[in-house]
Amino acid sequence: MSRGAEGLRASLVLVCCLSAGCYSIGYDADPALGELLAVPIFRNETLRRGLEHDLTRDLRREILETTSFHLTPAGPDVPVLRGTIERVDEESLVAGSSEGVLYGSIRVQVRFGVYRGATLLIGEDTDGDGQPDGEFRLQGLAERDPARGEDRLSAGREALRDLAEMIALSLQGRRDDRYEPNDGPESAALLAPGRQYALVQRESDWFRVAVPARRRLRITIFHSAELKLELRDAKGQTLPGAVAREEGRLQEWISGIAPSEVTLHVSGGDQARRYQLAIELLPDDPAEPDQGPDQATLLSPSVEVRGIARDEDWFVIEQPAGAAVLIEVETEPGDPALGLEATDEDALPLPSSQATQTRQENRTLLRIEPSPKARRIYVRLGGASETPTPYRIRFGG
Repeated sequence: MSRGAEGLRASLVLVCCLSAGCYSIGYDADPALGELLAVPIFRNETLRRGLEHDLTRDLRREILETTSFHLTPAGPDVPVLRGTIERVDEESLVAGSSEGVLYGSIRVQVRFGVYRGATLLIGEDTDGDGQPDGEFRLQGLAERDPARGEDRLSAGREALRDLAEMIALSLQGRRDDRYEPNDGPESAALLAPGRQYALVQRESDWFRVAVPARRRLRITIFHSAELKLELRDAKGQTLPGAVAREEGRLQEWISGIAPSEVTLHVSGGDQARRYQLAIELLPDDPAEPDQGPDQATLLSPSVEVRGIARDEDWFVIEQPAGAAVLIEVETEPGDPALGLEATDEDALPLPSSQATQTRQENRTLLRIEPSPKARRIYVRLGGASETPTPYRIRFGG
C-alpha cells in the first residue's frame, strides 16, 4: 500500500471515530484500574426517584463510548465505581404569573469513587500525597427556559448527562495540556462558553473569555485539590465587581453596556492537578424590561428573584387579607443599598402608616401592614444608576 493510501485510510478511520462519538483520542485509562470496571446503580439520597437509574445508564453508555474500559459485574479484584446522588437544587431566577418559572436552573450533586474491595483507587487527593483519601464530588448543571420548551424533566436529564461525561473523564488522564503555554495574561487562551474538560494546573493557567454587553458571566471550577480561581480584567488586574461564591469555586461578573474581555487565573500547588471549568453567559437581568407597573415581575412567596438595578425595576405581589408582608432586597457587601417604595394598583405610594422601610448594611426591608382585604401591591426598586448593582429580592409573611 502506498504512503498516500495509508494516509487516506488513517484519515478515514479518524473521521469515523469522531463521528461515532469516540472522543478518547489524547486520553489514557488510569493505570490503577486495568481494563475491567463494574458500575452498579448509584444510591439516591434525594426525594427525586428514578434519577439513580438514569444517571447509571448514562454513565455506563459514556464509559463504553469514550473510554477503553470493559464493563463487567462486580467480582473479586474487579474495580467498582460506587456513587451516590446527594442533592438536587432548583433555582428560579425569574417567576412569572401564576408562579410559573420563566427562567431557572437545576443542579445535581453526586459523590463517587472507584474501589477494589475497601481500598479507594480513584478519588480526591486532598493532602497532595499522590494517594486518594476521599470521594470526588461533582455537580451537573442545566439551565431551563420554558419559553423554549425546556421543562424540569428535560433539564434534569441534561444535568445527569453532564455528570456522566464528567465522571467518565475522571477515570482517565490526558497526556497533554492543549492550552499551554498560557502562563500569563498576555498568553491567555481564548475559551468559548461551555464545559472545558481535562485541564492541567502545572503552573499558573490564564484564559480569556469574550463577554457581550449586558451579560452575567458565571465561571465554575471543578477540581480535586485546593486550586484558586480568580476573575481579572484584560490586563490581568483585579476585576471590579467580580463576586466569589461557594467558597470561591463559582465566580460571577456582570458586564456593562459595551462588550469586554475577562481573563481567568487558575493557581495552586503546581502539581499537575486536573480540573474542569464551566463557562456560562447568562442574561444579566432576565426580568427586563420592567420599568413600570404594566411590566412588573410577579413575586411569589419565598421565591428569590435576581436582578440588576440600572434603572427602576418594578415587582408585584398578592397580599393576603389580614397578613403583613415583609419584602427584602439584598445586595453584595460594598454595593449601595437599594431603596424600595410600595404603591397601590394606580402606582400611588402607600401611606407611611402602611409601609415602613428600614436598612441593615447591604439589606433593605419593606414591611407592609395587614389589610382587611386581599390586595395587589406594586413595589418600585432603585432608580437611575451608572453602575449596575446586582440584587436579590424575596418576600414572605
